[in-house]
Amino acid sequence: NSISDTIGTLIFGNDHFSHISITALGLMPFCSAYLLVEILSLFIPFLKKHRGGDYSGRKILKTYALAFALILSAIQSYFLIQGLKGMVSPSGVPILVLSNTLQFLALLATLSATVFLLLFLTEIVTRYGIGNGISLLILTGTCSNIFGNVLTFFNNTSQLYLNFFHFLLFSII
Repeated sequence: NSISDTIGTLIFGNDHFSHISITALGLMPFCSAYLLVEILSLFIPFLKKHRGGDYSGRKILKTYALAFALILSAIQSYFLIQGLKGMVSPSGVPILVLSNTLQFLALLATLSATVFLLLFLTEIVTRYGIGNGISLLILTGTCSNIFGNVLTFFNNTSQLYLNFFHFLLFSII
């Protein structure tokens, strides 16, 4: 049983800290920034002239969104680091210990840079015609959660014959 739990943890991420990674911010700073730039372009005349224009105008709006995403990712990284510094594990050991400001700034830069690494990967996927890169990355994150849900479902249904209807419904979905 412990071997299957270990394999399940490695593959499906059942432990509590499996979702903490250097890509913790994901694409949310860019998505938020892009939406805010689009909304602001409805009301601010300087941005409004780029909104209805040609491709170069849309490219300028995307540049503003990227600059705003940098600011948002730095702010979100700061608060994520502060939150992790304040957390302790069940045994009482702090989760994140930073001994100096340089470590803090390196972690802040790493978390912010991964947003742009993901954006670079989505741009490559889109450029080579594989699909819309951002949509594929969001779909990948959603699909990774599905496997964990399937494993949890089968772990919780030890007497499958009693829950046949639920099994059938889950299979259909």
